[in-house]
Amino acid sequence: MKVEELPAYIQMLSGLGSHPGLSNINRLCQLLSEGGTLIQDRVPSIHIAGTNGKGSVGAMLSASFTQAGCRTGHFSSPAVFSYEEMFRIDGKSIGKKRLAQLYTTVEEACRKMAGEGYPHPTVFEVETAAAFLYFAQENCGLMVIECGMGGEGDATNVLHHPLECVFTSIGLDHQNFLGGTIGEIARQKAGIIVSSCPVVSARQQEEVSARLRERAKKHGCPFLEVPAGWVRDAGFRMEEDGSIHPSFYWRSKDGTEKEFTLSLAGTWQVENAALALLALEALRGVKVKDGFHGQAFPEGKNGVKDIRKEGSQEEASQKSVFQEPPRKEGFQEETLREWEYSGKIPSEEDARQAFLAVSWPGRLQCLGRVHDGPFLYMDGAHNPNAAHKLAKSLECYFTKKKIVFIMGVLSDKDYRQVLAILRPFGKDVFTVTPSNPRALSAERLAEAAREAGFDAHACGSVRQALDEAERQAEQEGSGAVILACGSLSWLEDLREAYKMDRRRIPNRP
Repeated sequence: MKVEELPAYIQMLSGLGSHPGLSNINRLCQLLSEGGTLIQDRVPSIHIAGTNGKGSVGAMLSASFTQAGCRTGHFSSPAVFSYEEMFRIDGKSIGKKRLAQLYTTVEEACRKMAGEGYPHPTVFEVETAAAFLYFAQENCGLMVIECGMGGEGDATNVLHHPLECVFTSIGLDHQNFLGGTIGEIARQKAGIIVSSCPVVSARQQEEVSARLRERAKKHGCPFLEVPAGWVRDAGFRMEEDGSIHPSFYWRSKDGTEKEFTLSLAGTWQVENAALALLALEALRGVKVKDGFHGQAFPEGKNGVKDIRKEGSQEEASQKSVFQEPPRKEGFQEETLREWEYSGKIPSEEDARQAFLAVSWPGRLQCLGRVHDGPFLYMDGAHNPNAAHKLAKSLECYFTKKKIVFIMGVLSDKDYRQVLAILRPFGKDVFTVTPSNPRALSAERLAEAAREAGFDAHACGSVRQALDEAERQAEQEGSGAVILACGSLSWLEDLREAYKMDRRRIPNRP
Protein backbone atom coordinates (compact mmCIF):
# COMPACT_ATOMS: atom_id res chain seq x y z
CA MET A 1 0.00 0.00 0.00
CA LYS A 2 1.34 3.44 -0.95
CA VAL A 3 1.24 6.36 1.45
CA GLU A 4 -1.15 8.25 -0.82
CA GLU A 5 -3.58 5.31 -0.66
CA LEU A 6 -3.90 5.44 3.13
CA PRO A 7 -6.72 8.03 3.38
CA ALA A 8 -8.97 6.12 0.98
CA TYR A 9 -8.27 2.82 2.75
CA ILE A 10 -9.05 4.30 6.17
CA GLN A 11 -12.23 5.90 4.80
CA MET A 12 -13.30 2.55 3.36
CA LEU A 13 -12.74 0.87 6.73
CA SER A 14 -14.67 3.59 8.54
CA GLY A 15 -17.74 2.85 6.43
CA LEU A 16 -17.88 -0.85 7.30
CA GLY A 17 -19.85 -0.39 10.53
CA SER A 18 -19.42 -2.76 13.45
CA HIS A 19 -20.24 -6.32 14.43
CA PRO A 20 -20.41 -7.87 17.91
CA GLY A 21 -17.95 -10.27 19.47
CA LEU A 22 -14.22 -10.87 19.44
CA SER A 23 -14.07 -13.65 16.86
CA ASN A 24 -12.99 -11.28 14.08
CA ILE A 25 -10.16 -9.60 15.96
CA ASN A 26 -9.01 -12.97 17.35
CA ARG A 27 -8.79 -14.43 13.86
CA LEU A 28 -7.05 -11.34 12.50
CA CYS A 29 -4.43 -11.54 15.25
CA GLN A 30 -3.93 -15.26 14.57
CA LEU A 31 -3.25 -14.60 10.90
CA LEU A 32 -0.74 -11.89 11.79
CA SER A 33 1.07 -14.15 14.26
CA GLU A 34 4.05 -16.34 13.59
CA GLY A 35 5.21 -19.24 15.71
CA GLY A 36 3.60 -20.15 19.00
CA THR A 37 2.92 -16.70 20.41
CA LEU A 38 -0.05 -14.59 19.35
CA ILE A 39 0.85 -11.12 18.13
CA GLN A 40 -0.96 -9.38 21.01
CA ASP A 41 0.99 -11.39 23.60
CA ARG A 42 4.55 -10.80 22.40
CA VAL A 43 4.97 -7.56 24.31
CA PRO A 44 4.06 -7.13 28.00
CA SER A 45 1.03 -4.87 28.26
CA ILE A 46 -0.97 -2.55 30.48
CA HIS A 47 -4.65 -2.46 29.56
CA ILE A 48 -6.65 0.72 30.28
CA ALA A 49 -10.43 1.17 30.27
CA GLY A 50 -12.71 3.98 31.44
CA THR A 51 -14.92 6.80 30.22
CA ASN A 52 -12.58 9.77 30.61
CA GLY A 53 -8.87 10.08 31.22
CA LYS A 54 -7.60 7.01 29.36
CA GLY A 55 -5.40 9.05 27.04
CA SER A 56 -3.83 11.15 29.79
CA VAL A 57 -3.21 8.19 32.11
CA GLY A 58 -1.84 6.18 29.21
CA ALA A 59 0.46 9.03 28.23
CA MET A 60 1.73 9.40 31.81
CA LEU A 61 2.41 5.68 32.16
CA SER A 62 4.06 5.49 28.74
CA ALA A 63 6.24 8.51 29.46
CA SER A 64 7.26 7.02 32.83
CA PHE A 65 8.42 3.77 31.23
CA THR A 66 10.24 5.68 28.52
CA GLN A 67 11.94 7.78 31.20
CA ALA A 68 13.02 4.54 32.88
CA GLY A 69 14.68 3.41 29.65
CA CYS A 70 11.99 1.06 28.35
CA ARG A 71 11.01 1.27 24.69
CA THR A 72 7.27 1.84 25.12
CA GLY A 73 4.39 1.59 22.66
CA HIS A 74 1.13 3.45 23.24
CA PHE A 75 -2.09 2.81 21.32
CA SER A 76 -4.97 5.25 21.86
CA SER A 77 -7.99 6.64 20.07
CA PRO A 78 -9.43 8.82 18.74
CA ALA A 79 -6.71 10.90 17.12
CA VAL A 80 -6.87 14.66 17.59
CA PHE A 81 -4.37 16.27 15.26
CA SER A 82 -3.23 13.40 13.04
CA TYR A 83 -4.25 9.82 12.45
CA GLU A 84 -0.69 8.65 13.03
CA GLU A 85 -0.70 9.82 16.66
CA MET A 86 -2.81 6.79 17.58
CA PHE A 87 0.36 4.70 17.25
CA ARG A 88 3.24 6.02 19.36
CA ILE A 89 6.57 4.70 20.53
CA ASP A 90 8.32 6.68 23.25
CA GLY A 91 5.89 9.53 22.61
CA LYS A 92 6.59 9.79 18.87
CA SER A 93 3.87 9.10 16.32
CA ILE A 94 4.34 6.52 13.61
CA GLY A 95 5.41 7.80 10.19
CA LYS A 96 3.05 7.58 7.24
CA LYS A 97 5.38 5.27 5.30
CA ARG A 98 5.67 2.87 8.24
CA LEU A 99 1.90 2.94 8.73
CA ALA A 100 1.37 2.10 5.06
CA GLN A 101 3.68 -0.90 5.47
CA LEU A 102 1.72 -2.12 8.48
CA TYR A 103 -1.62 -1.69 6.76
CA THR A 104 -0.36 -3.61 3.74
CA THR A 105 0.32 -6.58 5.99
CA VAL A 106 -2.98 -6.25 7.83
CA GLU A 107 -4.90 -5.87 4.57
CA GLU A 108 -3.49 -9.19 3.33
CA ALA A 109 -4.73 -10.87 6.49
CA CYS A 110 -8.16 -9.26 6.02
CA ARG A 111 -8.36 -10.75 2.53
CA LYS A 112 -7.58 -14.20 3.91
CA MET A 113 -10.36 -13.74 6.45
CA ALA A 114 -12.80 -12.84 3.68
CA GLY A 115 -11.86 -16.07 1.89
CA GLU A 116 -12.66 -17.95 5.09
CA GLY A 117 -16.11 -16.39 5.34
CA TYR A 118 -15.38 -13.82 8.06
CA PRO A 119 -16.76 -10.28 7.82
CA HIS A 120 -14.15 -7.70 6.91
CA PRO A 121 -12.61 -6.36 10.14
CA THR A 122 -13.82 -2.95 11.24
CA VAL A 123 -11.60 0.12 11.29
CA PHE A 124 -10.92 -0.22 15.01
CA GLU A 125 -10.12 -3.92 14.68
CA VAL A 126 -7.62 -3.11 11.94
CA GLU A 127 -6.11 -0.30 14.01
CA THR A 128 -5.84 -2.52 17.09
CA ALA A 129 -4.20 -5.39 15.22
CA ALA A 130 -1.83 -2.96 13.49
CA ALA A 131 -0.80 -1.56 16.89
CA PHE A 132 0.02 -5.04 18.24
CA LEU A 133 2.02 -5.80 15.10
CA TYR A 134 3.86 -2.47 15.18
CA PHE A 135 4.96 -2.73 18.81
CA ALA A 136 6.10 -6.34 18.35
CA GLN A 137 8.06 -5.59 15.18
CA GLU A 138 9.70 -2.58 16.80
CA ASN A 139 10.83 -4.67 19.79
CA CYS A 140 9.01 -2.62 22.41
CA GLY A 141 9.58 -3.67 26.00
CA LEU A 142 6.06 -2.68 27.03
CA MET A 143 2.87 -1.50 25.38
CA VAL A 144 0.08 0.59 26.89
CA ILE A 145 -3.20 -0.33 25.23
CA GLU A 146 -6.35 1.76 25.65
CA CYS A 147 -9.82 0.41 25.06
CA GLY A 148 -11.99 2.21 22.56
CA MET A 149 -15.41 2.97 23.97
CA GLY A 150 -16.02 -0.39 25.64
CA GLY A 151 -14.35 -3.15 27.57
CA GLU A 152 -15.73 -6.65 27.40
CA GLY A 153 -16.51 -6.50 23.68
CA ASP A 154 -13.75 -4.05 22.81
CA ALA A 155 -11.34 -5.11 20.07
CA THR A 156 -8.43 -4.56 22.45
CA ASN A 157 -9.85 -7.23 24.80
CA VAL A 158 -7.72 -10.02 23.35
CA LEU A 159 -4.80 -9.42 25.70
CA HIS A 160 -4.44 -12.64 27.66
CA HIS A 161 -1.89 -11.75 30.30
CA PRO A 162 -1.64 -7.97 30.85
CA LEU A 163 0.67 -6.89 33.67
CA GLU A 164 -2.30 -5.01 35.10
CA CYS A 165 -5.70 -3.60 34.20
CA VAL A 166 -6.20 0.11 34.92
CA PHE A 167 -9.56 1.87 35.19
CA THR A 168 -9.92 5.62 34.81
CA SER A 169 -13.07 7.51 35.78
CA ILE A 170 -16.22 5.71 34.59
CA GLY A 171 -19.42 7.64 33.83
CA LEU A 172 -22.33 7.75 31.43
CA ASP A 173 -21.34 7.70 27.77
CA HIS A 174 -22.07 5.57 24.70
CA GLN A 175 -25.30 4.37 26.32
CA ASN A 176 -26.55 3.05 22.97
CA PHE A 177 -23.74 0.51 22.99
CA LEU A 178 -22.77 -0.03 26.63
CA GLY A 179 -26.04 0.21 28.52
CA GLY A 180 -28.33 2.88 29.91
CA THR A 181 -27.14 2.85 33.54
CA ILE A 182 -23.82 3.45 35.23
CA GLY A 183 -23.87 -0.11 36.54
CA GLU A 184 -24.31 -1.61 33.08
CA ILE A 185 -21.52 0.55 31.68
CA ALA A 186 -19.22 -0.40 34.58
CA ARG A 187 -19.93 -4.08 33.96
CA GLN A 188 -18.93 -3.69 30.32
CA LYS A 189 -15.75 -1.82 31.22
CA ALA A 190 -14.87 -4.44 33.84
CA GLY A 191 -14.86 -7.09 31.12
CA ILE A 192 -11.15 -6.52 30.44
CA ILE A 193 -10.20 -8.06 33.81
CA VAL A 194 -8.52 -11.45 33.38
CA SER A 195 -7.47 -14.09 35.89
CA SER A 196 -4.99 -13.12 38.61
CA CYS A 197 -4.18 -9.77 36.98
CA PRO A 198 -3.79 -6.81 39.42
CA VAL A 199 -6.61 -4.28 38.99
CA VAL A 200 -5.94 -0.60 39.72
CA SER A 201 -8.72 1.99 39.70
CA ALA A 202 -9.33 5.67 40.19
CA ARG A 203 -11.81 6.47 42.95
CA GLN A 204 -15.19 5.65 41.47
CA GLN A 205 -18.85 5.98 42.30
CA GLU A 206 -19.83 3.24 44.75
CA GLU A 207 -21.82 1.31 42.13
CA VAL A 208 -18.92 1.41 39.68
CA SER A 209 -16.41 0.36 42.32
CA ALA A 210 -18.67 -2.53 43.35
CA ARG A 211 -18.84 -3.81 39.77
CA LEU A 212 -15.08 -3.67 39.38
CA ARG A 213 -14.48 -5.41 42.71
CA GLU A 214 -17.03 -8.08 41.84
CA ARG A 215 -15.30 -8.93 38.58
CA ALA A 216 -11.86 -8.78 40.20
CA LYS A 217 -12.94 -11.16 42.96
CA LYS A 218 -14.46 -13.58 40.46
CA HIS A 219 -11.15 -13.82 38.62
CA GLY A 220 -8.89 -13.91 41.66
CA CYS A 221 -7.44 -10.44 41.10
CA PRO A 222 -6.09 -8.07 43.75
CA PHE A 223 -8.01 -4.78 43.60
CA LEU A 224 -6.45 -1.41 44.43
CA GLU A 225 -8.30 1.91 44.37
CA VAL A 226 -6.63 5.29 44.83
CA PRO A 227 -7.02 5.82 48.59
CA ALA A 228 -8.69 8.94 49.95
CA GLY A 229 -6.18 11.27 51.55
CA TRP A 230 -3.22 10.13 49.44
CA VAL A 231 -3.44 13.20 47.19
CA ARG A 232 -3.21 16.78 48.44
CA ASP A 233 -3.61 19.72 46.08
CA ALA A 234 -0.65 22.11 45.92
CA GLY A 235 -2.15 24.71 43.59
CA PHE A 236 -1.06 25.59 40.06
CA ARG A 237 1.22 27.87 38.10
CA MET A 238 0.07 29.82 35.04
CA GLU A 239 2.88 30.79 32.68
CA GLU A 240 3.12 33.89 30.52
CA ASP A 241 2.27 31.82 27.46
CA GLY A 242 -1.03 30.78 29.06
CA SER A 243 -0.01 27.22 29.89
CA ILE A 244 -1.18 25.88 33.24
CA HIS A 245 0.79 23.49 35.45
CA PRO A 246 -0.99 21.90 38.44
CA SER A 247 0.98 20.54 41.39
CA PHE A 248 0.05 18.05 44.09
CA TYR A 249 1.47 16.02 46.96
CA TRP A 250 1.35 12.22 46.78
CA ARG A 251 1.64 10.11 49.90
CA SER A 252 4.11 7.38 49.01
CA LYS A 253 3.98 3.83 50.26
CA ASP A 254 6.61 4.73 52.87
CA GLY A 255 4.27 7.35 54.32
CA THR A 256 6.15 10.42 53.08
CA GLU A 257 4.59 13.14 50.93
CA LYS A 258 6.27 13.93 47.63
CA GLU A 259 5.42 16.82 45.31
CA PHE A 260 4.68 16.37 41.61
CA THR A 261 4.11 19.03 38.95
CA LEU A 262 2.24 18.27 35.74
CA SER A 263 2.72 19.56 32.22
CA LEU A 264 -0.94 18.77 31.53
CA ALA A 265 -3.51 21.35 32.63
CA GLY A 266 -6.77 20.49 34.34
CA THR A 267 -7.59 19.75 37.96
CA TRP A 268 -8.65 16.28 36.83
CA GLN A 269 -5.09 15.59 35.71
CA VAL A 270 -4.14 15.35 39.37
CA GLU A 271 -6.61 12.45 39.66
CA ASN A 272 -5.13 10.89 36.53
CA ALA A 273 -1.58 11.30 37.84
CA ALA A 274 -2.54 9.70 41.17
CA LEU A 275 -3.95 6.71 39.30
CA ALA A 276 -0.76 6.42 37.23
CA LEU A 277 1.35 6.55 40.39
CA LEU A 278 -0.72 3.83 42.07
CA ALA A 279 -0.47 1.71 38.92
CA LEU A 280 3.31 2.03 39.05
CA GLU A 281 3.36 1.16 42.76
CA ALA A 282 1.30 -1.93 42.00
CA LEU A 283 3.80 -2.96 39.35
CA ARG A 284 6.65 -2.65 41.83
CA GLY A 285 5.16 -5.74 43.40
CA VAL A 286 5.88 -7.54 40.14
CA LYS A 287 8.89 -9.86 40.27
CA VAL A 288 11.37 -9.03 37.52
CA LYS A 289 12.43 -12.06 35.49
CA ASP A 290 14.13 -12.67 32.18
CA GLY A 291 12.74 -14.48 29.20
CA PHE A 292 9.28 -13.00 28.83
CA HIS A 293 9.58 -12.53 25.08
CA GLY A 294 9.02 -15.52 22.85
CA GLN A 295 7.12 -17.63 25.35
CA ALA A 296 4.31 -19.63 23.84
CA PHE A 297 0.99 -19.75 25.65
CA PRO A 298 -1.31 -22.77 25.12
CA GLU A 299 -4.89 -22.21 24.15
CA GLY A 300 -7.44 -21.25 26.79
CA LYS A 301 -9.42 -18.06 27.50
CA ASN A 302 -9.86 -16.14 24.24
CA GLY A 303 -7.45 -18.59 22.64
CA VAL A 304 -4.65 -18.48 25.24
CA LYS A 305 -4.32 -19.78 28.79
CA ASP A 306 -2.35 -17.89 31.44
CA ILE A 307 0.32 -20.43 32.40
CA ARG A 308 1.57 -18.30 35.28
CA LYS A 309 -1.57 -18.63 37.36
CA GLU A 310 -1.02 -20.45 40.64
CA GLY A 311 -3.60 -23.14 41.26
CA SER A 312 -7.23 -23.06 40.30
CA GLN A 313 -9.42 -19.99 39.93
CA GLU A 314 -11.10 -20.90 43.22
CA GLU A 315 -7.74 -21.15 45.01
CA ALA A 316 -6.64 -17.83 43.55
CA SER A 317 -9.85 -16.23 44.77
CA GLN A 318 -9.35 -17.66 48.28
CA LYS A 319 -5.83 -16.22 48.44
CA SER A 320 -7.07 -12.69 47.76
CA VAL A 321 -8.07 -10.19 50.44
CA PHE A 322 -11.55 -9.21 49.31
CA GLN A 323 -12.92 -9.73 52.80
CA GLU A 324 -11.28 -6.40 53.66
CA PRO A 325 -13.40 -3.21 53.42
CA PRO A 326 -13.45 -2.12 49.75
CA ARG A 327 -12.10 1.36 50.52
CA LYS A 328 -9.59 0.43 53.23
CA GLU A 329 -6.80 2.98 53.28
CA GLY A 330 -3.24 1.91 52.66
CA PHE A 331 -1.30 -0.02 50.09
CA GLN A 332 -1.33 -3.77 50.60
CA GLU A 333 1.66 -5.10 48.72
CA GLU A 334 1.01 -8.64 49.90
CA THR A 335 -2.09 -8.80 47.68
CA LEU A 336 0.04 -8.55 44.54
CA ARG A 337 1.02 -11.68 42.70
CA GLU A 338 4.32 -12.32 40.99
CA TRP A 339 4.22 -11.66 37.27
CA GLU A 340 6.93 -12.00 34.70
CA TYR A 341 8.37 -8.81 33.23
CA SER A 342 11.86 -8.37 31.83
CA GLY A 343 12.21 -4.60 32.07
CA LYS A 344 12.74 -1.87 34.65
CA ILE A 345 9.67 -0.59 36.47
CA PRO A 346 9.67 3.23 36.71
CA SER A 347 10.56 4.77 40.04
CA GLU A 348 8.79 7.76 41.57
CA GLU A 349 11.61 9.94 40.26
CA ASP A 350 11.08 8.55 36.75
CA ALA A 351 7.40 9.43 37.07
CA ARG A 352 8.20 12.92 38.36
CA GLN A 353 10.37 13.68 35.34
CA ALA A 354 7.86 12.11 32.94
CA PHE A 355 4.93 14.10 34.35
CA LEU A 356 6.86 17.33 33.80
CA ALA A 357 7.45 16.54 30.12
CA VAL A 358 4.47 14.50 28.93
CA SER A 359 2.17 16.00 26.30
CA TRP A 360 -1.35 15.00 25.36
CA PRO A 361 -3.30 17.11 22.86
CA GLY A 362 -6.71 18.64 23.35
CA ARG A 363 -6.94 18.57 27.14
CA LEU A 364 -7.30 22.17 28.35
CA GLN A 365 -4.45 22.96 26.02
CA CYS A 366 -3.47 26.58 25.44
CA LEU A 367 -2.82 27.44 21.80
CA GLY A 368 -1.72 30.98 22.62
CA ARG A 369 -3.09 34.48 22.23
CA VAL A 370 -5.39 35.44 19.38
CA HIS A 371 -3.88 38.55 17.74
CA ASP A 372 -2.12 39.45 21.01
CA GLY A 373 -5.55 39.45 22.64
CA PRO A 374 -7.38 36.71 24.54
CA PHE A 375 -5.80 33.33 25.18
CA LEU A 376 -7.35 30.44 23.28
CA TYR A 377 -7.78 27.09 25.07
CA MET A 378 -9.25 23.87 23.77
CA ASP A 379 -10.58 20.81 25.55
CA GLY A 380 -12.25 17.61 24.39
CA ALA A 381 -15.00 17.56 27.05
CA HIS A 382 -17.77 15.75 25.17
CA ASN A 383 -19.87 14.09 27.89
CA PRO A 384 -21.22 15.07 31.32
CA ASN A 385 -18.44 13.31 33.19
CA ALA A 386 -15.77 15.28 31.33
CA ALA A 387 -17.82 18.51 31.51
CA HIS A 388 -17.98 18.30 35.31
CA LYS A 389 -14.21 17.90 35.44
CA LEU A 390 -13.73 20.81 33.05
CA ALA A 391 -16.09 22.97 35.14
CA LYS A 392 -14.00 22.29 38.23
CA SER A 393 -10.90 23.48 36.37
CA LEU A 394 -12.62 26.61 35.07
CA GLU A 395 -13.67 27.48 38.59
CA CYS A 396 -10.10 27.01 39.80
CA TYR A 397 -8.09 28.62 36.99
CA PHE A 398 -10.40 31.33 35.61
CA THR A 399 -12.29 32.50 38.70
CA LYS A 400 -12.32 36.18 37.74
CA LYS A 401 -12.20 35.81 33.96
CA LYS A 402 -14.94 35.96 31.37
CA ILE A 403 -15.13 32.84 29.19
CA VAL A 404 -16.36 32.84 25.60
CA PHE A 405 -17.16 29.36 24.32
CA ILE A 406 -16.81 27.74 20.93
CA MET A 407 -18.56 24.38 20.82
CA GLY A 408 -19.07 21.50 18.44
CA VAL A 409 -20.53 18.15 19.48
CA LEU A 410 -21.70 14.79 18.18
CA SER A 411 -25.41 14.08 18.08
CA ASP A 412 -25.19 10.89 20.16
CA LYS A 413 -23.75 12.70 23.19
CA ASP A 414 -25.68 14.21 26.09
CA TYR A 415 -24.87 17.71 24.88
CA ARG A 416 -27.80 19.31 26.71
CA GLN A 417 -26.35 18.30 30.07
CA VAL A 418 -22.89 19.43 28.96
CA LEU A 419 -24.36 22.84 28.13
CA ALA A 420 -26.09 23.05 31.50
CA ILE A 421 -22.86 22.21 33.33
CA LEU A 422 -20.83 24.88 31.49
CA ARG A 423 -23.44 27.66 31.44
CA PRO A 424 -22.41 29.22 34.80
CA PHE A 425 -18.96 30.01 33.40
CA GLY A 426 -19.93 32.11 30.40
CA LYS A 427 -22.95 33.45 28.52
CA ASP A 428 -21.69 33.52 24.92
CA VAL A 429 -21.21 30.44 22.75
CA PHE A 430 -20.44 30.15 19.04
CA THR A 431 -21.36 26.76 17.64
CA VAL A 432 -19.82 24.76 14.79
CA THR A 433 -20.57 21.52 12.96
CA PRO A 434 -17.73 18.98 13.44
CA SER A 435 -16.42 17.10 10.41
CA ASN A 436 -17.91 13.80 11.50
CA PRO A 437 -20.83 11.71 10.20
CA ARG A 438 -22.33 11.76 13.70
CA ALA A 439 -22.03 15.53 14.08
CA LEU A 440 -24.81 17.66 15.48
CA SER A 441 -25.40 20.71 13.29
CA ALA A 442 -24.29 24.10 14.54
CA GLU A 443 -27.88 25.32 14.27
CA ARG A 444 -29.30 22.56 16.47
CA LEU A 445 -26.55 23.00 19.04
CA ALA A 446 -27.16 26.76 19.12
CA GLU A 447 -30.87 26.15 19.69
CA ALA A 448 -30.11 23.81 22.60
CA ALA A 449 -27.63 26.35 23.98
CA ARG A 450 -30.26 29.08 23.97
CA GLU A 451 -32.57 26.76 25.89
CA ALA A 452 -29.77 26.37 28.44
CA GLY A 453 -29.49 30.15 28.82
CA PHE A 454 -26.61 30.98 26.47
CA ASP A 455 -26.46 33.76 23.93
CA ALA A 456 -25.76 31.34 21.09
CA HIS A 457 -24.71 31.94 17.50
CA ALA A 458 -24.40 29.22 14.85
CA CYS A 459 -21.36 29.64 12.59
CA GLY A 460 -20.74 28.27 9.12
CA SER A 461 -17.11 27.39 9.79
CA VAL A 462 -14.58 27.03 12.56
CA ARG A 463 -12.73 30.05 11.19
CA GLN A 464 -15.87 32.19 11.47
CA ALA A 465 -16.52 30.96 15.02
CA LEU A 466 -12.99 31.87 16.07
CA ASP A 467 -13.29 35.36 14.58
CA GLU A 468 -16.64 35.92 16.29
CA ALA A 469 -15.39 34.60 19.62
CA GLU A 470 -12.34 36.87 19.42
CA ARG A 471 -14.51 39.94 18.89
CA GLN A 472 -16.79 38.97 21.76
CA ALA A 473 -13.86 38.32 24.09
CA GLU A 474 -12.38 41.72 23.29
CA GLN A 475 -15.69 43.33 24.24
CA GLU A 476 -15.60 41.48 27.57
CA GLY A 477 -12.25 43.06 28.49
CA SER A 478 -8.61 42.08 28.85
CA GLY A 479 -9.29 39.23 31.28
CA ALA A 480 -11.48 37.22 28.91
CA VAL A 481 -10.42 33.87 27.44
CA ILE A 482 -11.78 31.73 24.63
CA LEU A 483 -12.49 28.07 25.31
CA ALA A 484 -13.22 25.66 22.46
CA CYS A 485 -14.69 22.39 23.67
CA GLY A 486 -16.85 19.43 22.75
CA SER A 487 -15.90 16.67 20.35
CA LEU A 488 -12.22 16.05 19.73
CA SER A 489 -13.04 15.58 16.06
CA TRP A 490 -12.97 19.28 15.16
CA LEU A 491 -10.08 20.53 17.30
CA GLU A 492 -7.59 20.03 14.48
CA ASP A 493 -9.74 22.36 12.34
CA LEU A 494 -9.54 24.89 15.17
CA ARG A 495 -5.78 24.65 15.39
CA GLU A 496 -5.43 25.06 11.63
CA ALA A 497 -7.74 28.09 11.65
CA TYR A 498 -5.66 29.59 14.43
CA LYS A 499 -2.37 28.96 12.66
CA MET A 500 -3.50 30.43 9.34
CA ASP A 501 -3.28 34.09 10.26
CA ARG A 502 -2.45 34.35 13.93
CA ARG A 503 0.86 35.07 15.54
CA ARG A 504 2.68 32.06 16.94
CA ILE A 505 4.20 32.07 20.41
CA PRO A 506 7.20 30.02 21.65
CA ASN A 507 6.56 26.32 22.27
CA ARG A 508 3.07 26.47 20.87
CA PRO A 509 1.85 23.26 19.16
